Amino acid sequence: MSDISEEQWKKTLTSIMEELEDLQYTKTLECLEKIPKGQKSSTPREKMPGKIIEHYGLLVSISEIDKAMDYIPRRDPKIQDLLRPFVDELRNEQEIKNQGKKRKREQDGKEVLREDQPKILNQQESSQPDKERNIPFWIDPVTKTKVKGERKLTKKQRFQLKDETDSIEIVMWRDATEQCKGLSVGDVVKVTNMKINEYFGKISLNSTGNTRIEKVQSVSIQKGPIEIIGIIKATQKETQLEANFNDNLQTFVVASRLLAKTLNFKIKGDIKKSLIDKIPISADAEIQGNQITKITAA
Repeated sequence: MSDISEEQWKKTLTSIMEELEDLQYTKTLECLEKIPKGQKSSTPREKMPGKIIEHYGLLVSISEIDKAMDYIPRRDPKIQDLLRPFVDELRNEQEIKNQGKKRKREQDGKEVLREDQPKILNQQESSQPDKERNIPFWIDPVTKTKVKGERKLTKKQRFQLKDETDSIEIVMWRDATEQCKGLSVGDVVKVTNMKINEYFGKISLNSTGNTRIEKVQSVSIQKGPIEIIGIIKATQKETQLEANFNDNLQTFVVASRLLAKTLNFKIKGDIKKSLIDKIPISADAEIQGNQITKITAA
């Protein structure tokens, strides 16, 4: 039996649904194939969390919503701070369950992989040097999480790799998170010596003591029109925003001082409210990865 509260998850899922833009909400429902189309169209948004849990169950619904947030994408803190505690708890429960299965197989005399000797991907498996891998979706900031058997909170950082065929989540642990410094969305990289992790059918790669990230090529600068339609977070240093660029809704980061100069407002008081009052905003921008380096009002 799971220790995750269904009531608390339903409340959190309601908050997540409320935070989504209409297009993001529609794309999320497209990911939830078990729910009949008629119920998707007839169920009010505030009732949809109950419908999701009804069709997927508590644990699988957490996994499916996590996948959906990757797809739409919503990797910003506003959504991830709500979702992450449930995803982490789900993974912890799955790891404990897997450890129990390993012990049972050992008792049955079957050959198993010892916990102190995890499967390590070799260079051909993990980096596929004949194919370029990049990071087009997101790079989460470093967080600290509770790991079973460790007293102190452990550093953790996630990002997503994608090549021309598929994508996979990478999870860096402890000192390995230092290797993510200087990475930008869109950089071409090679990742070697990872171990495989699976929970509820979702495969990810976790760092080991031998993991290495090699930047093959820095992301190129893109130029073009951009339409800012949402403000996720705004401080005096930087602003995280949502914008349409190249017909895709994406999350970007820009220096608040640069944005203030372009839009002619002062960096004081509630910066987020000042920006929300001005959107939607059309502009011309230079973008490197997910960083807006130059912006001019259209």
